[in-house]
Amino acid sequence: MIAVLNALIPIAVLIFCGWLLKSRSLLPDAFWGGLEKLTYYILTPALLVHVLAGPKAGGKAVLPAQWADLMTVVWLTLIGCAAGLWVLALVFRRWNRPTFTSVFQGGVRFNTFVGLAVADGLLGRDGVAMTALAAGAMIVLINVLCVATLTLAVGGGGSLATRLKVIPKELVRNPLIIACLIGAVFTATGTTLPVSIDGVFKIFGDAGLPMALLAVGAGIRFGGEARAVGSEILASAVQFIAKPLIAYALGTSFGLTGTALVVVVLLMALPTAPSAYILARQMGGDAPVMARIISAQTVGAFLTLPVTLWLLGLT
Repeated sequence: MIAVLNALIPIAVLIFCGWLLKSRSLLPDAFWGGLEKLTYYILTPALLVHVLAGPKAGGKAVLPAQWADLMTVVWLTLIGCAAGLWVLALVFRRWNRPTFTSVFQGGVRFNTFVGLAVADGLLGRDGVAMTALAAGAMIVLINVLCVATLTLAVGGGGSLATRLKVIPKELVRNPLIIACLIGAVFTATGTTLPVSIDGVFKIFGDAGLPMALLAVGAGIRFGGEARAVGSEILASAVQFIAKPLIAYALGTSFGLTGTALVVVVLLMALPTAPSAYILARQMGGDAPVMARIISAQTVGAFLTLPVTLWLLGLT
């Protein structure tokens, strides 16, 4: 449990600092808009390329024997939960569309950095390598699901057919997906970036997480709107209850054991990612609700993540 808390405390502190800077007007409003774009288009993509394609990424050498089953479990869990949220949206047609997209992101995204930090404390070097590769494969699917959802739900109106036609264009130009695909090519071929080039991506990437967390904090709006409270509860129920339980059930049925099973449950029990807020801002989602969900889950993970791993006998 100490490893989990050690990973979460710095994240919570940075979010608080972002909120403090914005609430006290210590920086102009124009700064935050520029910071969001810088994080979304440059810093976060650079971090993904560095993690997936840098000299320490690992390539084929670290693929576990249970890799196919592990990824099958992860993808089935994500697709199942995403489909479930869409069914709810179709049943409750009066659900505010931008708010739905924030609940969707809050239910399917995960904080890669927390996952890697916890894996390092619980599983050691091999566990970190396995977690990084699984996370990289998940990021592509998750970004496809989230970009498609935002495009369909709030993508400028028009008929369903018109919005469906927009999805491929949005996916092709999404910087997070482009970065993941670049990293996937290096991972699949077992090659890595030259050290000097990776160094450039590392410098930009190292700034990605703290800047994203500050932007999340700046977007926090305290208040008692029913839509925000209800959205937090629903997204967190999917994130902290449905996903880890489904992943554990599927993992055991597929015969996953040891580190592979821990990695699957860990990745499915993490709080949502700060990049969800940036995507919501850039694509017309409900950014204030998204910030509330991110903040609530980051705080909530202090309790839920250690308890989940303990209850399932994985720590």
